[in-house]
Amino acid sequence: MDPKPVTKEATTAEPEMPEPKAEASKAAWISWAALALPLIWLWIVALGYQHREAPAAAALESTYLMQAESLLHDGDLAYTQTDYERHYLERYGAPTDLHLATGSEGRKITFDRPLFYALWTAPFLALRPNTGFAFGNVLLLTLCLVWAVRRLGPESAAGLALLVFTSAAFAHVFFAAGDLFLFCLSLTAFVLISSPVQDTSTNRDGGAPTPRLVFVGAILLALVVTTEPVTWPLLLIYLFALPRVDGLNLRTAALMGCFIGFFVLGVLFWWNGGGLGFFGTSRMRFTPETGFPLVDFAAPQWRTQVAQLSALHWEGALKLDWGFDLRLWAWNVVNLWLGQSFGLLPYFLPVFTLLLLSKGNAAGRRAWLLGVAVWMLVLLVFRPFDLSGGESTVGNRLFLPFAAASVVAWGGAWRRLPKLPTLPVAFVFLTVLGAPFLGRLWLAPGAYPVQPGEGYRYPTSVAKALLPYEISQRPMPGGLLVDHLGIRVRLMDRGLGEEFTDMLSFAEARPAKLWIASTEPLRYLQLAMDDQAPSEILVGGAEVVETLLLSDGGIAFRLEPELFRRHNMWWSPNSQYIYRLGFQLPEPQDRRIRFRLVAETDADLEPLEEDP
Repeated sequence: MDPKPVTKEATTAEPEMPEPKAEASKAAWISWAALALPLIWLWIVALGYQHREAPAAAALESTYLMQAESLLHDGDLAYTQTDYERHYLERYGAPTDLHLATGSEGRKITFDRPLFYALWTAPFLALRPNTGFAFGNVLLLTLCLVWAVRRLGPESAAGLALLVFTSAAFAHVFFAAGDLFLFCLSLTAFVLISSPVQDTSTNRDGGAPTPRLVFVGAILLALVVTTEPVTWPLLLIYLFALPRVDGLNLRTAALMGCFIGFFVLGVLFWWNGGGLGFFGTSRMRFTPETGFPLVDFAAPQWRTQVAQLSALHWEGALKLDWGFDLRLWAWNVVNLWLGQSFGLLPYFLPVFTLLLLSKGNAAGRRAWLLGVAVWMLVLLVFRPFDLSGGESTVGNRLFLPFAAASVVAWGGAWRRLPKLPTLPVAFVFLTVLGAPFLGRLWLAPGAYPVQPGEGYRYPTSVAKALLPYEISQRPMPGGLLVDHLGIRVRLMDRGLGEEFTDMLSFAEARPAKLWIASTEPLRYLQLAMDDQAPSEILVGGAEVVETLLLSDGGIAFRLEPELFRRHNMWWSPNSQYIYRLGFQLPEPQDRRIRFRLVAETDADLEPLEEDP
């Protein structure tokens, strides 16, 4: 039989499959766009960034700024009275804190920070004296991210965008505290030892790490650890996450890099006048309350002043017996993971999401989890009252280098995401999930983080309602923490204030929130108000059991408070009974209402034995 001719209509054409190169190119563009768009937004905000409400108020920010200004104007890194006066005039006030050190009993004082961030920041302060550091930070972040994508592959751009912009990391662009600098150093070090996302013939710098690259990465980590000693578990992650390459001993290169890095940094610090590293050096954190060297006391008085301040002000001394309170440990673990101001899960959600999505790099994932576990243990033991890294930080500044180090655990997590609907879904999911915690940061990333008298500005009402307030932490902002008639009271609203003669005061018809700590359990708490107080008041956290008229015409409400927590605090090794109290006036007042809080313990209520 003759074969029938095949006509065009009789054939069924098979669907054309997209070419692999075209699909890869499209995926790369999608991934790059996911990183470029938020970076452009951050550049716009940074270029228009203006003077903050209270500049140089975050932890270490005064030290870094004064160090960079000293290098810029004086050509040295020594602390002098001129540095203090220049900072006072340019920043409109005294520095919030200065970390200073000396190896010569005060004859030459230096800033207790490595000099590399000052070297980077100084040129930008020359261009914009007050806010140039923000421009320098966003430039550094851009260069670091672009280089990381070039090495890891274009598919990693989406993951890096999520890592930076759906966590609290991006907000550190607007701080001159060096935290973003450490983030970029850590990211660079771990990208150097991370394998590319996929092996293709592209023009990126990817490939297996060489001893030279491992050596450079170890030096960068030495700088991070020297700046923040509590981050030393990064070295564990680095050593255990190194891939195995036949014929190469990468761990030897890493150890050599660490040793040389610490040695060189120690010599530089000694040459600059601060002593040889941590040995033979006298260092101290000075605040307006303690006074500043060369301003409030002369250089020869350094040893005497530091000895007095160390005795009167606990500034990080190891109090191991305070750190083993099981109640404190339990609350600190909750605060570290879920705290409304610096919790790891709410403010670094993409870090853990990327770990769940990662595949193929089990060694890197195990190394990262081990390092973070050791870091947490170090914080709980040695820094139980400062888990976040100081005052006015956004999120947990001590975790930033570990967030960057998580790239070693990604594996092939983002190899296929740009090709599937998973990428936009991931962005939408993390954006929606992070909005209750990061929404205010996205809207105003450059706003001063502390709202005077009310604590951190950036936690939303949802975060405050769902997550615990980290009452155990010494540097937590809010209102004043005052000694008041045998108890400690933290005033959590700006309408509250401290008066003379052991009196507190408030004026606004809004809820007034207090935290109260007592060494003894409170049976009753008497809220004694002056003669201008109304006869009624709304109370939360306690039950009004009695109303008393005072001899001076005032009124007192006897309250039975509800115990909220019990653990020790930084001012005493003894366990503290902690209470929450809220009250509100029924209507606004024309003047401030003064009041006292008189604690009544079980011992106070016991009848006295009569003499026979």
